[in-house]
Amino acid sequence: MPLRSVYFFVGFFITGLLAAQLAAAENSLSTGPLEWATRMARSEMTRRGPNPKANWEYAQTVLSLAMMELGDKTNQTDIALYGKNLVAPCVNADGSIRGYDPKILSLDMVAPARAVMVIYNQTKEDCYQKAAALIWKQLSDQPKTSEGGFWHKQRYPYQLWLDSAYMSGPFAAMYAKTFSEPKGYALVVNELTLIDKHMFDDTTGLYYHGWDEKHAQDWADKETGTSPSFWSRGIGWYGMALLDVRDYFPAHDPRVRTLNSILQKVADAIERYQDHKSGLWRQVTDQGPREGNYLEASASAMFVYTLAKGINQGYLSRERYLPVAQRGFNGLIKRLVKTEPNGTIDLTQICLSAGLGYGRDGTYAYYLKEPIVENDPKGVGPFIMACVQMQQLQSGAH
Repeated sequence: MPLRSVYFFVGFFITGLLAAQLAAAENSLSTGPLEWATRMARSEMTRRGPNPKANWEYAQTVLSLAMMELGDKTNQTDIALYGKNLVAPCVNADGSIRGYDPKILSLDMVAPARAVMVIYNQTKEDCYQKAAALIWKQLSDQPKTSEGGFWHKQRYPYQLWLDSAYMSGPFAAMYAKTFSEPKGYALVVNELTLIDKHMFDDTTGLYYHGWDEKHAQDWADKETGTSPSFWSRGIGWYGMALLDVRDYFPAHDPRVRTLNSILQKVADAIERYQDHKSGLWRQVTDQGPREGNYLEASASAMFVYTLAKGINQGYLSRERYLPVAQRGFNGLIKRLVKTEPNGTIDLTQICLSAGLGYGRDGTYAYYLKEPIVENDPKGVGPFIMACVQMQQLQSGAH
C-alpha cells in the first residue's frame, strides 16, 4: 500500500476514535457545564495530539491546571494525565527545570510551579519539591518596588502588572501552606493590596493594566504612574488570583478580610461592565461597543470563573451575582464556542497577548491591534475552569 494511503487510513482511524471519545464524554455526563468542559478538554487533546509538548510557560500552565482539576473531579484520568504532561516533563529527576532561566527574573516563569505543586501534593516525589524550591528562591530574588511589590520582569523595572498577581500569588500561597513558609502569605497579601492601592480607578471602579513606581515609562501617566486603559484579561487575572490564593490561606487569617474587600470591588466592576445583549465582556473593559472593541473570550471566561467561584466559596452574594455569571456563561457558549465537523469545539475571539513597553503604549488602539486567535490556552484553560465552577454553582454544592 502506498505510504500516502497508510497516512490517510491512520488519520481517519484517529479522527474516528477521537470523535467517539467526544461522543462518549457527552453521553457520560449530564448536559451542562461539565459536558462543555469535557468537550473542550478532549477537543484540545485532539488538536495537540496524543503526546503533547511540555512547556515551562504560564499560558500552557493554565490549561494544565484546568485539565488536572476537571479530570480529578470527573474521574476522567486520561484528561488529568494529559494536563499533567503539559508541564511535568519539564522537571528533571534532579529537580532542575527544562526551559527555565532564573536570570530572567520573570514572574511568568513562576506560574508553572503551581502545576508542579499540584503534582507534588499528589505524588510526593522529591524532584517536584526541588523544582518548587527553585522557583520559591526566585521570589526571594525578584526585584521589588520600594513597598515590596514584585517587578513583573527584570526588564520591566519598578512596574506592577495585573498579570503578576496570578503568575506569582497562587504558587506563593500554595508553597506557604505545603512547606510551612508563612512568608509566602505576606508576599501574596502585599502584592494584591499594592495593586489595589496604586492601580484602582475610583471613577470607573476598574483596575489599570500596569503601574510604574517611577512614572518614567512612556505609557505611564506622569502624575499617577498608571497605564492609559483598562484591559479586561488583566482584570481577569487579578480576579482569579484573589480567589485562588484563598484556597491555601489559613481559615481564620485576619488578612483575608482585606482580600475579600478587594474581591468585592472586582465583582462590582464585572457586573457593571457586562454587555447586556451578549452577557460577555469586551477587550477594553469600559469602552462598550466602540468601533473594534470586540467581545473577548479569555476575559469573559475569567470573569465567569471569578463570580462563580466567589459565590461557591461564600465570598460573594449568590442572589446578586448568579444571574451575572449565568448570562456570561450562556454568552460564551452561544457566541464564542464553535463546533467543527469532526465534533471538536473551538473557543474563538481570544486576544493572543498584550503588555506594556517596548512599543506597546497601552492605549485603546494598541489593545485592538493585538492578534485575535482561537483556542489559545489563556482562553481555553479559564473556560474549562469556569465550567467546573458553574457546574458546582448550578448544583448548589458547597
